[in-house]
Amino acid sequence: MVTGLRYALHHLGGPMLETAPVKLVRLRLYLDGGALESALGGDAPGTLLAAALVDPGGVAPRPLPPALRSASAFHRLRLRLPARRLPAFAVPASADRAALWWGLRENWSRSLRATNDAFLAELLAALARRERRRRGEDVPPVLSAAARAMRTGGRPPLACFGPPDPYRPSWARALDREGAAREALAAQPVPPGDRLRGRFREVYRRALDLLTPGFHELARLACETGILRQLDDAFFLPLETADDLASPEPLRWLEAAIATNRREYAAILAAAEPGDLVERAEAVSGPAGPRVEWEWAPLLPLP
Repeated sequence: MVTGLRYALHHLGGPMLETAPVKLVRLRLYLDGGALESALGGDAPGTLLAAALVDPGGVAPRPLPPALRSASAFHRLRLRLPARRLPAFAVPASADRAALWWGLRENWSRSLRATNDAFLAELLAALARRERRRRGEDVPPVLSAAARAMRTGGRPPLACFGPPDPYRPSWARALDREGAAREALAAQPVPPGDRLRGRFREVYRRALDLLTPGFHELARLACETGILRQLDDAFFLPLETADDLASPEPLRWLEAAIATNRREYAAILAAAEPGDLVERAEAVSGPAGPRVEWEWAPLLPLP
């Protein structure tokens, strides 16, 4: 996501971010609005970009400056062409865990062209929709193109839908979720669609589906050599330490760390749900989870 943010800002004339203005609140990733606006310089283009990133459902306080308007128009036109495809992820046919992990990292890096363009698409959609609200237009929440197709009886790729969590499968690997979501939302009106909105989360979910078979193979080999006790232990390691799965010998600290992360994961899922905008991480007071609506989230409208 941070790579996509830097890519989008570069293409719209913004500065290169030295640090990542992000926060994690109860398993959810948030942009830090204050840090982001400060990093973007606080001028008119910077404040508009920061506000669109943090609050896409808001209203632009002023028109887009000419340079930002021109860059946005160019890239909106470009991104209405067929989207960049994710590369095919081939699971390396090797029992060498270090080589397998290197191959997985290469595959993930190759996916950035698609995820970067998808992030830029989201920012452009937010800028345009906030500007329309500034002009007094009624701009209701919208569905992504794939979600609207699903809500109107189409058959978009099921790998687009699901939680942004490699531990949990997409709808392509949990087919009951599609039917349950269709049934739950059948009586609700279908919102309009937007070709750019929602693209990032769907491309990211598809990329996870392409990555997880190789990661499962790495975890299987780690189980065989005694690094892990069970296959899904691999998902309770931070990704930046996943190269420890290629260790030539068991690591004493690993079992305790995995157990701690499992307990934290379960506790956070059952805790109060954060909102879309969080002023202070300690002030979260939404309904307790997990909630059944989480399963429908890919088909719900976006601001």
